[in-house]
Amino acid sequence: MSYSTLAMVKKRFPQMKAEDWTEDDNTELEECITTVDAEIDIYIKNYVSAPLTEPPQIIKDISADLAAWEYGKRRPGVLAPEITFREEALQRLEKYIEETYLGVDAFRKVDKLED
Repeated sequence: MSYSTLAMVKKRFPQMKAEDWTEDDNTELEECITTVDAEIDIYIKNYVSAPLTEPPQIIKDISADLAAWEYGKRRPGVLAPEITFREEALQRLEKYIEETYLGVDAFRKVDKLED
């Protein structure tokens, strides 16, 4: 199961109307989602079993942002150059990992030191 959906990714392209999307676009968007979900799994697999079976909303949003960036990379001119979905999404992913997994490990280390 993918972290994000076609609808979530398409929302990142407000200039596109529903009728503008073709089946080829949908297929490519699905490929982009698959690609970026695998990338997300690479980041999180050192902390938790991946892929996540019940991803939190932040992971779904990060997936959609990364997939939109991936689609824009494949189709020059689709995204405005100032759109920085990738950088912002990766920063949020790193923060999520730090707060969700590294913070827990830090507390465990402190507990072990006190024993």
